[in-house]
Amino acid sequence: MFEFIYCKKFFLTVIFTSVVHFAIYNVHVIITLYKEEFEMNYFQARISAETAFYFRELKTIYEKEDNISYTQAQVIVKALDDISSIQDWDKVILANYNLPKLDEKDLRIRIQINPDIEEMIKNYKSFFPQFVGTRSVTLGVTLKYILKGAIFNFKNPNLDENISIDTLFEKYELRI
Repeated sequence: MFEFIYCKKFFLTVIFTSVVHFAIYNVHVIITLYKEEFEMNYFQARISAETAFYFRELKTIYEKEDNISYTQAQVIVKALDDISSIQDWDKVILANYNLPKLDEKDLRIRIQINPDIEEMIKNYKSFFPQFVGTRSVTLGVTLKYILKGAIFNFKNPNLDENISIDTLFEKYELRI
């Protein structure tokens, strides 16, 4: 009888310990998945004086338009949304603006963004070299063209003309 009670206690202890370990493991997995889904990454890039100028200019435009204050991350997200309709990037890249002299502290960006926004920026990083005639561009140059495109789109609202898909394909086939 004593052996049966001892075995029963041992068995219940093993089961209880297993259940507790299982629960702790599952809670850890759930927390890890939650953190990965909502975790913000730091996005860092060296930027030119021109890009810093576009940041300031675009931030001013957005703040006047919406009457709220914008962070650098919010400016980037709104700019990405604004440039989604641009089809003629040659006009954007060739546009010139008079640039003021900027301080050294303005030439580095470090912001928290979610992975989806970072992925969009990297996609544009792969997209822009065809317009500048290089094999690749840096993240800073990518940001420059994203911000410049948003400013250009704001100053030229008719930029996103209705162009047929066939015209677009013909245009880019000529580049190849």
